[in-house]
Amino acid sequence: MFMWKPPVAQPWVIRETIRFNSAAYTFEPGDIEVTGSRISAILPAGTSRLVEGVDGSSFVCTPGVVDVERPDGSPAERGLRAGGSPSYVTTVGFYCSNIESVTSHASFGPVRRVALLRFNGRYLEQVNAMLDWSAAAQRTAADTCAARLTSLLPVIASGTLLSATEVVEFARFAKTMGSRFGIELSSSADEAFEFRGRFYCSESALIAYLMPQEPNITVFNAGRLDRRDVAALLRTRSAVSIDFPRKHDVRGSTWTCSLLFGNRQAAIRIRQGDMRALLLDLLDGVATDTLNGFVSALTKSAAAALGLTDVGALAPGMKADLCLFDRSDFDASVNGSAAFLSMLAKNEPAYVMVDGQVVLRGTHTDALDDIRLGAGEVV
Repeated sequence: MFMWKPPVAQPWVIRETIRFNSAAYTFEPGDIEVTGSRISAILPAGTSRLVEGVDGSSFVCTPGVVDVERPDGSPAERGLRAGGSPSYVTTVGFYCSNIESVTSHASFGPVRRVALLRFNGRYLEQVNAMLDWSAAAQRTAADTCAARLTSLLPVIASGTLLSATEVVEFARFAKTMGSRFGIELSSSADEAFEFRGRFYCSESALIAYLMPQEPNITVFNAGRLDRRDVAALLRTRSAVSIDFPRKHDVRGSTWTCSLLFGNRQAAIRIRQGDMRALLLDLLDGVATDTLNGFVSALTKSAAAALGLTDVGALAPGMKADLCLFDRSDFDASVNGSAAFLSMLAKNEPAYVMVDGQVVLRGTHTDALDDIRLGAGEVV
């Protein structure tokens, strides 16, 4: 059967759908107009006058989820579907050690990618390589989907630092490149202990001391935060990528980091094996504001942590990275973030779009061609 593809050269609409409002954390009826790769307008349901598009009355529309792979980059954790990631993931951050490896992550599929490029001290050499790559990517973006959907974010590992000056110098180079930058925390308790031995403070405390007002920094691999670490990071303007190491620690981790979620500084790294159980556990007795923080940590805050300011929400000007769930899977008695998380925990999207184009079609729903708006009708 012929499968309708959203047009690239003209605006189109998802009409009379229910969409998630990331500003109010509520589901609301509306028309979503898309032009090229971006959402161009959000209108009251049934008011769009565009001809091209689909009938969204049988769908619930949410922003795509943003994920970051394990720091060790283990293959089992890679990929949108190949590595077991949930199908609602539309953006993936992945670690790489050099520019050459940026294009080798084809297993992610047609999703938005952010290469977390580890810097190893050869700052000038790596900055030049990064600038050359960015220029080449811009030249080929129009012709290559992978180039269009890939960006770079420089990262330095705290375990390799020998002096605080390195952090300051790294931040200066990142600003020269006009880039957000990341600091990757220690992966083990032994590494964190060695860091304290060198600097006489924790990694979080050093970040809070050196860069309390720096808005373009993300703390990655933050799976071992205690209350003092959280208190230090709350004194900064940084984003914090939270890693939940084990399912039974969710309650404790949520409590310890609740202020980071409430302050919208947190971004969640998804663990493929226990993500559904994690989401279901959150729905049991967790405060509404904390649930709102988790939704943000899966979408717009997670995107901001990767340096993407136009991803993670359904709003005019944002990238059209979205998921369409069957309306029958939507529990109308539960609204807001609880309903969003419940859908992610219990259902798979019927369709997933990245940059306004369909990248995943479900097998349990009608083809988009069957619900396409009639050509030639001004509605």
